[in-house]
Amino acid sequence: MNGFQSQPRTILLSIGIAGCGTVAVLSLFQYLRGQSRWKHAQAQWAQEDPDVVILHQFPRPKACLSASPFPIKLETYLRIAEIKYINDFEFPYHPQTHKSPWITINGEHFADSQLCIETLNRKFNKDLGSHLAPKEKAVARSLRVLLEDHFYWVFVMDRYMNQQGRYLDQVYSWVDSQSVLSRIQFEFYRRRAVKKLTNQALGQGLARCGPGDVQKMGIADLEAISALLGSKSFVMGGEKPSVLDCTLFGFVACVLYTCQENSTYKSLIEKRLTNLNQHCLRMKAKHFPDWNTLINGPSELKAPTTEKTSDENGSHVDNGKGNSANNKPIVTASRPPIPSGLVGGAKK
Repeated sequence: MNGFQSQPRTILLSIGIAGCGTVAVLSLFQYLRGQSRWKHAQAQWAQEDPDVVILHQFPRPKACLSASPFPIKLETYLRIAEIKYINDFEFPYHPQTHKSPWITINGEHFADSQLCIETLNRKFNKDLGSHLAPKEKAVARSLRVLLEDHFYWVFVMDRYMNQQGRYLDQVYSWVDSQSVLSRIQFEFYRRRAVKKLTNQALGQGLARCGPGDVQKMGIADLEAISALLGSKSFVMGGEKPSVLDCTLFGFVACVLYTCQENSTYKSLIEKRLTNLNQHCLRMKAKHFPDWNTLINGPSELKAPTTEKTSDENGSHVDNGKGNSANNKPIVTASRPPIPSGLVGGAKK
């Protein structure tokens, strides 16, 4: 009798051991596969010309450059500063900080969009704020921090806590509503993103306030930026964009092109704070004339027929489509089959 009772226990124990062994083998396989892909990617990046920036970011959504404002900010800076770059969508997270976007240049890796910009400023002797007085730079920094460290969390709460990320299946083209496997995959990534970003927002503290109060804060943030922008082409005035304009463009583009139609912030920008909408359209037209191609185009952009215009300094550029020095493409638009961009709020 005792032998009969112990038999099921033995079977369950065997199944448990086999299951643990299977998980361990699969985990090891996944780790080794990831290491192989990483080494292969690094070898490819090393073949790029010197001083070419590899911009690592989330895969493109359907209608926007990114579902996160920070990759848009950094990519816009690269175009305005006329720094040659290519995109990598296979490794969107920095290997140490696990933040996105990040860059590789000459074999070195740098994380955080703002730290990347400051690194590139020093390397290439660039400064998008060179035309600003010290007090104007202080104001620009304050407004950038307002967007990145306050309105960002309002945006995260709206997307991942209030909406639970459910509308994101309409944002990404890899989600096939007719495919059961695709829906399961989306649901897995959605749940993971909601849990991750909710915990981050609670840790930051803003999510501990009521949704109505947070929404009022977000509206006040946008109203403040809109009031300062006024009828000017750029937030700080003048004829040149600053990093603040790159940042604002990233946030407004995300609101306009990745939020639901009934989004409070989208309606606010489209109907009342229309100067923010116009600022976004100007930045898009001037610095991303190939916007649709980047989102829906071929795996790699070919060097276009050189079509030069003068920038603010009188130097010649080719509308961000190619590199005028050697007519090489400055950006690739490859779209890897990975959906990691669903966690499009990962900062910075």
